[in-house]
Amino acid sequence: KLTLSYSNVNTYYECPFKYYLGNILNINKFENSYYTILGSLFHEILSEIMELNLRDSLNYIDSSYNNKLIKYSEQYKYNISEYYFLNKLKDDLKYIVSEIAEHNSETSLNNFMLEKKIAFSLDDNTIFKGFIDKIMYKDLGNETIISVIDYKTGNPDINIDNIKYGLNMQLTAYLYLIRHGHELSPIFNNRVSFCGFYLQKILQNDIKINPKKSLDEQKRDNLKLCGYSTIDMDRLNYFDPTYENSKYIKGLKVSKSGSFFAYSKVLDDSTIDNLIDITEKKIMDAKDNILSGNFSISPKTLKGVDMSCSFCEFRDICYKTNKDIVNLDGYIEEPDDEKESKEEENEA
Repeated sequence: KLTLSYSNVNTYYECPFKYYLGNILNINKFENSYYTILGSLFHEILSEIMELNLRDSLNYIDSSYNNKLIKYSEQYKYNISEYYFLNKLKDDLKYIVSEIAEHNSETSLNNFMLEKKIAFSLDDNTIFKGFIDKIMYKDLGNETIISVIDYKTGNPDINIDNIKYGLNMQLTAYLYLIRHGHELSPIFNNRVSFCGFYLQKILQNDIKINPKKSLDEQKRDNLKLCGYSTIDMDRLNYFDPTYENSKYIKGLKVSKSGSFFAYSKVLDDSTIDNLIDITEKKIMDAKDNILSGNFSISPKTLKGVDMSCSFCEFRDICYKTNKDIVNLDGYIEEPDDEKESKEEENEA
């Protein structure tokens, strides 16, 4: 039996040989680090407090956070500076909770699924699965409207342009799981319509001095949801009644003419359906290639950027050559001497 998820499908499209070494031979060794512990700690507490009344949960964070620090110390030994910052980040977590509580007090999507595991069979040999941090939904009788949120301790990457290459499919893979997960049928017993799909950054680790904004304004901006929303304003209003100049979604604003500004990331239903279809095709193609034993050394570059090797733990043993590299978009990096001559021409 083959079990696939967004992450290992993404690995396959980065480089099939990388997938082979990590997922078939299993020669990579997972080790907890400060960052994995931090991610687990924040995810776990955010999941737990959603079960409580968020506004009454700040006291709960103090005791729960400390207990979990002790629990995770059995898996990873913090050094003095790590322990100091882990304790300091507790205040950040309280701030995040207060912001989520404010949104929950305004949204009409007041049903939640947290840390939801969804899995179903692609065929007799293959299962596709995923864990979704938060599904918010409301049953309107003739349809169930849904928003999907995934927490990120790093910098969110929401570029759906890369889905055609099988990369950055996390959020659309979640939409695919929701639409095809049979276990959700009893809950969503009617047509599913999406309000949006988002990543939410949950660490305040890159606040910069900005004289035009207060620290609190910057922190709020940093916590705004990054992703794509429905262009259907009536539906979006259920999720975010402030959508005309959104307090909760980054870059979402309506002009005086009543239409979204061009920079707003909004999609119609047919585009969302198409994204789900592309995601399904890329998942099925990866499945077929894996079952066929196609594990070529073929790392990818996109717009001159290495997509595969920079953080690959196998780069010392794959013996790739330049001819193995697959340029996804035909981008050709200019030689340094040509760049310099152009710069000199422009200067002249």
